[in-house]
Amino acid sequence: MSEPVLNFLTIIIAVILLSIAAYQDIKARMISDWLWIFMIGSGSMLQILQFITMLNSTTGWQEYLFSIFLNIIIALLIGLFLTLSALGGEADRIAFFAIAFVTPLQSPLFSIASPEYSYLFSFLPKILGTFFNAYLLAIPVPIGIFFFNFIQKRRNRANYAYQHNSRWEKIFINFIGYPKTTTDIVKEIQTNPWHFDFLENFIEGEWKIQIQLQLDTPEADLERKLKVAELLESEKKKVVWVQPSLPFIAFIFIGFILEIFFGNLILSIMSLVL
Repeated sequence: MSEPVLNFLTIIIAVILLSIAAYQDIKARMISDWLWIFMIGSGSMLQILQFITMLNSTTGWQEYLFSIFLNIIIALLIGLFLTLSALGGEADRIAFFAIAFVTPLQSPLFSIASPEYSYLFSFLPKILGTFFNAYLLAIPVPIGIFFFNFIQKRRNRANYAYQHNSRWEKIFINFIGYPKTTTDIVKEIQTNPWHFDFLENFIEGEWKIQIQLQLDTPEADLERKLKVAELLESEKKKVVWVQPSLPFIAFIFIGFILEIFFGNLILSIMSLVL
């Protein structure tokens, strides 16, 4: 089987599986483990076939093997970074590792990078392109939340009463969350437990906004959310600040597509500006 055919099959498998994962993330914020297992397994098989094909040509296989392992190592480092920084969930970390096995190593189809940097970009792990592209796409989200709050505050100022927060904390909170009515909040948590998290918690006898940086196990998080929801109903609190859960696998999926067509957008734009 020729290299172009193997590359095409790799891309098709990646696109199909990532589109399913993105749909599951948007719908329920949960992704089936079999998607990542199949992605790693099929990707490994196709990469081995590609390596064997390149062995027959006696040239280029060393660089190919090095690029594959570097891609996987960088994916592991991305997962470690997301874990330590609390910027990504468990599915996001696994996604980058799985994508490393199905990322085609050829140059982007329509590179927008400055020509003098093209050779340098060819050495960069492709998984970095997906990573940077995904977070570039996510930048407008907190800006959108801020403007949503800006508009809603003028319609219902009572929902935007803060307690025990500094001026800078109030500004930051408006970028990551918004006030939500508590009607049927327990039922909503039971039905869609991962669509949002509570920014407000009952601490020392009063409701305070407390940013949840690090998630616990899914079971512990669900138990915590249900306790907060039940307390909201018993206290008859009408509004609570929440932080929406971003379906980040969808951003990773689009970032992967952009990497195939245009490469690493952030570095490409920087190469044109600098």
